[in-house]
Amino acid sequence: MSKLIISPIFENWVERYIPRKKLIMCAPYIKEGAIKQVFDHFGISNNNEIEITIITTSVPTVYSSRSSDISVMSFFSKIDNLRVFLIDNLHMKAFCIDNEILLVGSGNLTDSGLGHTPYGNIEAGIETKDKETIDAFLLYSETVKSNSVVLDTKEKIIGFYDDTRKWIDANTDMIEELDLGTKELSSKIVLRFGRRMKIGIGVKRVPKIPEKMGFNPNSIDTMRQIAFMTGKIDLLSPTPEMAYFLGGIFIRGADTYLYRDQTYVYHFVRYNSQGQNQENIRRLSDHREAVIEIASSFCEEIAYHTAKDIEDKIIFSSKSHIGFVTAFPLEKNMEQSDIIKVIAETVVNSEIDIIRAFLIGVFDSRGYIDGNFGYVGVDIDNSYQQDILSILFEKLGLPPANINRERERGNAMPRKTQFRSKFKDYCQNLGLISPIKIDQILSSKFVSKGSFGGEITDDDLLPGLKRIL
Repeated sequence: MSKLIISPIFENWVERYIPRKKLIMCAPYIKEGAIKQVFDHFGISNNNEIEITIITTSVPTVYSSRSSDISVMSFFSKIDNLRVFLIDNLHMKAFCIDNEILLVGSGNLTDSGLGHTPYGNIEAGIETKDKETIDAFLLYSETVKSNSVVLDTKEKIIGFYDDTRKWIDANTDMIEELDLGTKELSSKIVLRFGRRMKIGIGVKRVPKIPEKMGFNPNSIDTMRQIAFMTGKIDLLSPTPEMAYFLGGIFIRGADTYLYRDQTYVYHFVRYNSQGQNQENIRRLSDHREAVIEIASSFCEEIAYHTAKDIEDKIIFSSKSHIGFVTAFPLEKNMEQSDIIKVIAETVVNSEIDIIRAFLIGVFDSRGYIDGNFGYVGVDIDNSYQQDILSILFEKLGLPPANINRERERGNAMPRKTQFRSKFKDYCQNLGLISPIKIDQILSSKFVSKGSFGGEITDDDLLPGLKRIL
């Protein structure tokens, strides 16, 4: 006898059962919060007597992209009688209780997959108690396990955790380590989703700015900075200034960093090594001041600190990179997909000025200038980002973007897919805040050869915003 199980999977299936002897869980993506809720319901604790088998992936990019939480391995290492099997090409999602009840479906062990969030995935699965079917699954799972790496001791599980963390630290293209001095910071965030969609961003107390803080144009160290921001981004009625920061958060995939049990989401401006000269460091000071002014329109306080001043670490993927980070502490570890969906849905249904400011935030954060081919471009991580940006371009009446597909680059890191707009289309309709990027466009052959005029004009949509006509 089979039965269709639909979303939410946790409510419609997990909550109906309690394993007595055995539990098999297969999923490529596992989030710590989701698995903890499942184990709490099942009554599984550190002194566990149930035979637990976890089958998941070992692909490090799954963890670096936070599709899965690597911290879940640390959680698993504390539970008795639990084994982990790692296989790279796993796509199966299946859950078997006591060799008597089987669910095979589409949902991962994530909040979205289990239906813990208002914007959870639409999932479905088939439940069966048919012995012949379950025996066939158990035989197949043994085949999968025989081709897997087995972590059958707590030491092996924590070893995989340590090795993967080291890989992430060595290969991430974002911040590798972020010490925010949480002893100094008391934070509170309110995240509410639904009809009144709001992201509340707030801190109870901002650390005092050192009297001699300043912005030293002669010190590259001061370019690696963190901003603590007090304010609220209201997604029901965002301002252009709020939309600017949402653009940076969106294009970074609402990337989060967990440090000392506090989760942060951030707007990240970074320049590559070619931008590291004294003139560009001075120009980056202007960029930072404009971002502070944008934030001050809806923030009560904003405090920037350098790693040097507060003796904390903000490490970019290369010491040659310069830039700054605006960090928003979150009250709880929301899934990235939920934050992204709420932001996208809000902006797509907003007025033109909000869409413009959002796109400016996208390109100001992660964008680059391609002077050889005359593009303002931005790296994108997935088709969802591409679809949303394409919709917004269409709403503004901009020509469709040029999509430069990802490809391998020999010994270098693979190039990501790029979403690109011609200089003239972008500069005349959206504009730039970055003085460095403006200089790069003005010095390109496309301006010198008269492709468009190169006249700079101020735009009062955002502080520091300039269009090139």
